[in-house]
Amino acid sequence: MRTILNEAKRAGYQTVTFGASGGGAFGVGFEGENGFAFDVNGKQSVATYHTLGVKFIALGAGSAVTVGMYKKNNHAFGGDAHGATVAFAAIGGSGASAYFNYDSGEVEGVSAFLTGGARAELSYVRNTTKVLPTRIAASSSPAFVRPVVEEETYPDYYPEPDYYPEPGYVAPKPTTAELAQGAANNIAAAITEAIIARREIKRAQKARDAQRTMLKLCNRTGSKKIAIGFAYWKEAAIGGEAGWFSQGRYFAKRKKCANLFLPDGPDGKGLEYSVRVWAFDPETGKNWTGNSTPMCTDKERAYAFRNADTLPCIGGTLRVFHSISIEAGRGENVYNFTD
Repeated sequence: MRTILNEAKRAGYQTVTFGASGGGAFGVGFEGENGFAFDVNGKQSVATYHTLGVKFIALGAGSAVTVGMYKKNNHAFGGDAHGATVAFAAIGGSGASAYFNYDSGEVEGVSAFLTGGARAELSYVRNTTKVLPTRIAASSSPAFVRPVVEEETYPDYYPEPDYYPEPGYVAPKPTTAELAQGAANNIAAAITEAIIARREIKRAQKARDAQRTMLKLCNRTGSKKIAIGFAYWKEAAIGGEAGWFSQGRYFAKRKKCANLFLPDGPDGKGLEYSVRVWAFDPETGKNWTGNSTPMCTDKERAYAFRNADTLPCIGGTLRVFHSISIEAGRGENVYNFTD
């Protein structure tokens, strides 16, 4: 987010938008977009916007995640515009748009988008954008973006230049198109880095989970949804008193599973446990139980009981279920409830 705002500011834009769009066309079509608009200087509150456009010479349909940059501030970039769009996608792809002022012909904004669906475009677009200032409901103060601060860098050495310009030489300023292209390249790099970072986090989490003890309790019954409970025997050496500890109600839809982690050991890794499991259909009352240790449960509320095998389980929504015995070790431990 900060990188994108920074690049937009350097390119001379005041507003960065993040939105989602969708539409379709066969020669002529329509497309709508909704999202949030941020002031790169952090002085204006966040605004929402809605854009509706008509396009010509376009084929296909799909949706997209869009990042845009505009010359005007985020409360004033709305209005009528026209421009050009280039995009190609077969299930997934990318594209870009540029929008121009009707009167001066200058570039008002550019956007890049990642698409889903099938789309091929080299189109002329006319659209209108409506902006609505907003506040984030969960905040007690106005929702402002933190101002972009230019980062200072101090190289270890200063290399000699390859040439010395003539006295009075002034380097030409980059054109709007060059600035927009550079900003678009940096935005693409930032998005790529974010995707890679997210993948690395998921990979690290997967490796972490593989070292834990996980119950994968699956609904392979004819019921649309089942309520699942389980209990595990905890030794006093792990901490606290020994005994059966039960937990529930966890839900699993038909052909889906509930993934539940048992407590880790002192080293942060999973342990071996004796486990008891049970389930019932909250609509019909049908249950899946066994002949092992009876455990106290609650039919209507989430629960976590200590000494679940000896706890008085009388009255209200409490109920005793005979359990199914399984052994669980580090990694995934799958149990399928079946009819």
